[in-house]
Amino acid sequence: MRIGTVLAAVAVAGALVLGPAAHAEVKRAESILPPGQSGFISAAGLTSGTGSPHLYDQQQSFIDFRWKPATFFQPGASVEPRAGVRITRDAFGVPSVVAATESDAWWGAGYAIAQDRLFQLELFRAATQGRLSEIVGRGRLDSDRIVRQDLYTPRELDAMFDRLAPDLQARFAAYRDGINAWVAHLATSPQDIPAEFAATTTPVRGWTIRDSVAIGVFLARTIPTNADPEGLELANMRALQLSGRRALDALVPLRTPGSLTTVPREQRRRFPSQPGRTRRDERAGLQRSARFVRDLRFPDPARSGAIAAPP
Repeated sequence: MRIGTVLAAVAVAGALVLGPAAHAEVKRAESILPPGQSGFISAAGLTSGTGSPHLYDQQQSFIDFRWKPATFFQPGASVEPRAGVRITRDAFGVPSVVAATESDAWWGAGYAIAQDRLFQLELFRAATQGRLSEIVGRGRLDSDRIVRQDLYTPRELDAMFDRLAPDLQARFAAYRDGINAWVAHLATSPQDIPAEFAATTTPVRGWTIRDSVAIGVFLARTIPTNADPEGLELANMRALQLSGRRALDALVPLRTPGSLTTVPREQRRRFPSQPGRTRRDERAGLQRSARFVRDLRFPDPARSGAIAAPP
């Protein structure tokens, strides 16, 4: 099963379309999301093998190195699932949410995600609870066993959430409410239920804040280890400790010379929030990290099998 846009790693390629070399002017941002935006498969789409309209409609473009516009406010069909929330989908089904408040924006994001990838949400929830084999079969028993032994308990997950700042907790709650609004819609529109629920005899259930917290922790623990046994952050810390701040900054620069913003100048007024981090802020943060890492003890890579520090 393909991994969802928000809840799993997906290969995304981006390109900046430039004008003539003499001007070096950024015209627009472009991207591609293979295979496609939608993870929804209807009963008819499952039995016929056709899937859904946006299940694979970006795959060939990705293969051919053809991108699509990624700027804000692409034209498309719009719906307003509640007051203060408008969701517009472009020609590829990619949603953008325009909201009256920040809470409305998170609600709209949850609603759109549930429309596209409700069954994938369920798969990730089951994975975090050590129940994935109940849905996909005995092949996931080992991973379920590891999750039940090593991941956090519901009480520990709740404690993590309780320590978050109130504004972060409000975002979690709004995102949950958006998902559950779509789940409530399914009670009267069963044709919109992904066919995998029936195919695997999995009930459609409401979403909880704990589900989101668990998935965040699960991804943080699993995605880095797929590519690096110690995780990318540990490799960076080791490089900082052994090679010094200047060496790390050369390997993983805080800023890339020549990089330009992808927000068009005429749209900057749409982002009236606090100014972004300055170079001084970034340097101060790196210095704090360097002081913290200086006293950490790392395992010996030769003995532990851990990745060696970059040269």
